[in-house]
Amino acid sequence: MAEKQLRPAYLKGQWEKDVLAYYQDKKGNLYRLVERSGHILFDKAGKEVYRKTRGLSKVKTSLTIRGWPARNEEGPIGLDPAWEYCLLPGPREETLLRIEGLTEGVYGRGYREGNGFIVLSLGRTGLADALEEARIEYFLPAKAAKILVNGKEVQAKKRDNLWLLQVPPESTIVFLTGETTKIAADGLLGSNNDQGYIIPCRGPELVLEMSRGKLLQIPFKVPGEEKSLAGYLAATPDGVRLVFDYVVEVPDRDSSLRFYGQHVPQKYGDGQKVFLWSNGALVLETSLSRDDEKIHCWEVPLGQFAGQPVLITLASDPNQNSNCDNMRLSRLYVVSDPKITQPRHHLF
Repeated sequence: MAEKQLRPAYLKGQWEKDVLAYYQDKKGNLYRLVERSGHILFDKAGKEVYRKTRGLSKVKTSLTIRGWPARNEEGPIGLDPAWEYCLLPGPREETLLRIEGLTEGVYGRGYREGNGFIVLSLGRTGLADALEEARIEYFLPAKAAKILVNGKEVQAKKRDNLWLLQVPPESTIVFLTGETTKIAADGLLGSNNDQGYIIPCRGPELVLEMSRGKLLQIPFKVPGEEKSLAGYLAATPDGVRLVFDYVVEVPDRDSSLRFYGQHVPQKYGDGQKVFLWSNGALVLETSLSRDDEKIHCWEVPLGQFAGQPVLITLASDPNQNSNCDNMRLSRLYVVSDPKITQPRHHLF
């Protein structure tokens, strides 16, 4: 409404059925806001220019949900009826992966894509309580190099120009597309300037396009290390996570992942959490309390992926609120240590 500079219009006489409000633009063109399983804003020609759904698993419209991968010829599908979605004019084929068919009662819980990967997560409604498998029909411009469902490799079947997958109704699906991130000479993944993604903690887990400053870079001094490691302030606003994704080719069977964290002691707040996934499967989840001043070290063996690409995902979470959050994390490093055979968590 701000973009179109709409202002309320107070029409005299009987209003049309289902109309909640009228608006006018600067040229005097009339817009109607109506109630239809949510709100729809129509322009003077009766064309939808905005919509907010309520209680729907699919919607027939020409509008789109930014960053949403699931739609058929009528409109977005795979919605969570318990959530509300905002639809706007935009490209219908915005995402690399495009889902054209999804089992009833299964919805898209999250989606993001980046260099070398696509991550799609699914959830189920009450309609799919007894369902053991869900069917996905999707399009990809090129065949995925590898597909993993809840961390296990699977194969998709081709039918015409679509691919078919049978997966658990609640699952995380990772598509590796072939590109990998180079590991630096010192083992660093990515760059010190990586900014990560901002993703909601609740509702559809889509990458948020929001204005934000650059991450505060904080050198991380670790006992036993000769020099400080690259690090950053991992605090986020309420309700969102800071997420980093890296697809790397694991050098050898002695390779492991190592990183550090610390929550600077605070009088108030509820601390933060750290999550790590490999190929979409959760590897660790650690809570750092607001008064936890110890340095944490996490080590995760990667030898099982030697010579193969693997998606590493690191996330920081604000818990119930971000009041006084002050967690610092080092960047991720790949190290060579044959003694690391299981995920380890140390305190200094």
